[in-house]
Amino acid sequence: MQTNDTEIKQMFDAIITKIDSLSQHLEQLNKNIRFLSDTTTTNVKNLNLNVNKFVIALDNIFHMNDFEKMAQELEQTNEVVKYELDKANVDSLLSNLAEKVLKLTSILEKNGIIE
Repeated sequence: MQTNDTEIKQMFDAIITKIDSLSQHLEQLNKNIRFLSDTTTTNVKNLNLNVNKFVIALDNIFHMNDFEKMAQELEQTNEVVKYELDKANVDSLLSNLAEKVLKLTSILEKNGIIE
């Protein structure tokens, strides 16, 4: 019976050793899982921030297109205004020039320089 008791004790000791080893491995696995969870959480937060920045950048790009359209419309309006002003100035200049020519002609006629 002594042999049986010794063998049983050795078997239990081996089982206890295996359980201790398994427990240590499970603790390490638990630490690794916590680390992965924390890392994943951090990475997801960073990804969310980057996605938000990307969305803001896209929004800015689309608004830039609106600004570009407004700038083009403003340029076209500027061209029209410039054209109208130039036209008005030419008319005004021609009118002033005609007045000056008439005055000059009148002065020249009075002085007998031209008939």
